[in-house]
Amino acid sequence: MNDRLLIITVGIIYLNGCSTTSPDNSSGPTGEGWMFEQVATGVSVGIHSSLTVTSDSRVHMAFHDNINKKLHYAERTTEGGWTIVKLDSLGWKGLGVTIEAGPGDTRHMAYQDMWLDDLRYARCDGNSWEYESIEPLTSQGVSPVILVKEVDIHIAEICGSHIHYRYGSLNNWSMTRNPPSGGAPCQIDMAIGPAGPVIAVAFNVTIGTQYAKTEYGVVLVKTDSTSSLGWDYQRIVDGCQEPTNVAIAYDGVGILHLLYTDNDGVLHDEAGSVVDQNIQAGTLQIDMSQDGSLWVFYAINGGLAVSQYVPGGAWQRVTTIQNVNPDGKWDLHVCSDGLLHVSFYDRSRHELWYARWDGVN
Repeated sequence: MNDRLLIITVGIIYLNGCSTTSPDNSSGPTGEGWMFEQVATGVSVGIHSSLTVTSDSRVHMAFHDNINKKLHYAERTTEGGWTIVKLDSLGWKGLGVTIEAGPGDTRHMAYQDMWLDDLRYARCDGNSWEYESIEPLTSQGVSPVILVKEVDIHIAEICGSHIHYRYGSLNNWSMTRNPPSGGAPCQIDMAIGPAGPVIAVAFNVTIGTQYAKTEYGVVLVKTDSTSSLGWDYQRIVDGCQEPTNVAIAYDGVGILHLLYTDNDGVLHDEAGSVVDQNIQAGTLQIDMSQDGSLWVFYAINGGLAVSQYVPGGAWQRVTTIQNVNPDGKWDLHVCSDGLLHVSFYDRSRHELWYARWDGVN
C-alpha cells in the first residue's frame, strides 16, 4: 500500500518537502514479540497504507492522507526513524495505494487518482519516481492490486461492475483485458501462478446472470497464460453469508489457497472451514514466507491478528496486536528471514504504525 491543508503532527519535522520521524512507544499498540514505531499522526493520515522490504532490508511504506487527499512515501532509516516525502501531489491521489518491490530493488505503486477518476502507476529505480495514468479517465477504479513477477507488473482493480487486469511496465502496458463480472464485486485479490494470474472476486450483492447465481459468493477469475488471456470463471464459494473481503496466495508447494470473511465476522478458507472468528471489517492481507508457509493479517475485536498456514497442516492464529482500533487498509510483508512487517492505522489515536514480529511469543 503527501500534501496537507490541515494536519496534526507529533514528532514530525518537515524539511524541504520531506519529513523525518522518530519512534514514539510511550503509548499505543502492544503485543508479545512485536516492535512498534509510530510513522505519522493526524486524522485519517495513513488510513490506507502498504509496505514492502527491499533486499537491503530497508522498509518502504506508501500511505494516503485522506484529509488532504495526498499520497506519501516513507522509508525507514538505519537509525529506526522514517523519512517521508509527498509524491504525485497534484490533485487527490493515493486512495487504495499498494506498493511492491521488484528486481533490482525497484519500487512499484498502484493507487487511485480520485481527482481525474484514474488509476495511477508509479515506479522508482533509485531516488526518483516516474508516474503515469494507465486507465481511461472515466474508469473510477477502486481497490487496485499490484504484483511484480520477474520483469512484468500485474495490476488488477474493480471498475464499477468489471474487473480490469493489465500487465507490462512503465509506458509499455503490452496487454489489457477487462474480464466482465456481472453483479457487483466488492473486493478482489490476485496471485500469479505457473499458468498466469488468478483473481479472486468477492460479491456482497446478488451475483449477475453471467454466473447463474442469485446468492452471495466468491468467484475465481483464471487464465491459462498472459499471452492468450482466455479467462475462465469458477465459483469457489456458493451461498455463503455476505462475503466482505477475500485473499488468495500460492503456498510453497504450489497449491492455491483462498480466504474470505463474511458479515457474521467469520474467516473461512476455500473449503468453508472456520479459520478464525470475531473478525472486524477491513482488509485481509496474505503473504508467503521462504519456508512455503502462508500468513494472513486481519482485524479482530480489540486489535489485529496473524494466522499461519503450514503446507499440509491447517490455519492457526499465532500472534495478536492489542490496544489498537484499526481502520482502512493495512498491509503485511514477510521477509526471507521470517520477520513479519506490518503497517496499520489506529483510528482512536489517529496514528499510523509500523510493526515487526520476530516470530517469538
